[in-house]
Amino acid sequence: MSPQLDTQPKSNQTVTVSLVSQKCVIEPAQPELSFQIYTKRHQPFTNGPHAGQVVCGLFPLIFEQEDNAGTPISSCYAGLAPLVVQQLKRNGVQVQFKNKNRSSLKGPRYFPYDLFEEPDEAVLGFMQRHERGIILHAPKLANVARILAQIAYAFPNKSILVAVTRKTDAWKLRNQIVKLLHARVVSVATSGTNLKSSSRVIIGTYTQLAQGFIGIERRDLLFSLNPDEMLANYFGKETINAAHKARFDGFLPRNKKIVTYFKHQLLALFGTNRISIPVPGKVERPVQVLFNRFFHYDPLKQFPRNPWQLKRQELWEHTVRNDLIVSIASGLTKQDRNLLTPVLSKQIRFNKKSRIGILVDNVDHAARLGKRLKGWIAVMGPVFCTERNLLPEIGAIAAELGLRESFSLAVLEELWHTSWITWETALQTAVGKYDQIYGSNTHVG
Repeated sequence: MSPQLDTQPKSNQTVTVSLVSQKCVIEPAQPELSFQIYTKRHQPFTNGPHAGQVVCGLFPLIFEQEDNAGTPISSCYAGLAPLVVQQLKRNGVQVQFKNKNRSSLKGPRYFPYDLFEEPDEAVLGFMQRHERGIILHAPKLANVARILAQIAYAFPNKSILVAVTRKTDAWKLRNQIVKLLHARVVSVATSGTNLKSSSRVIIGTYTQLAQGFIGIERRDLLFSLNPDEMLANYFGKETINAAHKARFDGFLPRNKKIVTYFKHQLLALFGTNRISIPVPGKVERPVQVLFNRFFHYDPLKQFPRNPWQLKRQELWEHTVRNDLIVSIASGLTKQDRNLLTPVLSKQIRFNKKSRIGILVDNVDHAARLGKRLKGWIAVMGPVFCTERNLLPEIGAIAAELGLRESFSLAVLEELWHTSWITWETALQTAVGKYDQIYGSNTHVG
């Protein structure tokens, strides 16, 4: 979206922005918003100078219409409400915000630890905090069924509705869910099926759901298996409009590619709330990558031609370089910026409690650093370390082989790589695997 900002102040006009079910209602109408918040869409033309052509044009995300009393208003999907409020304030308008949605979701009553080895607690907390959002998941239907089953267990008093595009999707999802839930709890609403509207979990196509036979307006939780396809379907939009009470979340595969128009439509519908589940029981978190260059030149030193001897001299047994690594590690654990380099001192934000990981090339380098870092352990070879309680409170030194074979980055908040020759491969490995649930700020340097 590319909003064009009009900062000219208006008169003392007060505009009310209200959240009503899945819509954001703006009273009185603000026609200029249609030209300020928009997306782009390719549309075919049958008349005019572009007849017979498909042209990329602007498509507004906010529309003008009339309410039941005939009063002109502007409306859009509820996910755009924060952007609408921001834009109106930039337009010099006084804004009064109201949330008329009364759907509340208290904390989960029950985490199904006995059914799932690693429950997706992050998803349950995400649903509790946000009325709408997108859940990015691994591209397997079983992962979606697993999350829905946990939601049904965690919120036993809430009715659940899952909207799908095709009949086959409904039955495949149902067959996956009944492996985790009792079959009588789950019903399918498609053409040619005997619908049990009293079931707590109903999976249905847009056509069946939009007809209103199941009381969609009374459902507590609404999920869309393919939200981009739902927005492209007439009955899918009618289903969204009919869900007056429900909290709304959409499932999207993490690797799915979506065109810009539908990306903006999803943003308008769900807002900016996102959570990514790369594997069951884990959640992706952002990784901050920092670099600290090391310069040290000794004109009298001779460099060996053998690459292995060169790495031993300039990496593993380099006294000045190891002093810097130890100083940075001590500064991070003690949260003392005076022990850090000027570059890192300006960019690092200390966590309340972090465990540090130092990634080295081999056992030799790990042993040399371990002698100078008291309380640290070295992770090498067959030691399997995936639980936080198996590590000391400070951190660990991991050889690259140990990291790939036996070490889980879920136990760390900070990871520092020491090699200047093979850093790229190891850094990609680290960032790719560093999508676990613990911590908030992660530095890979």
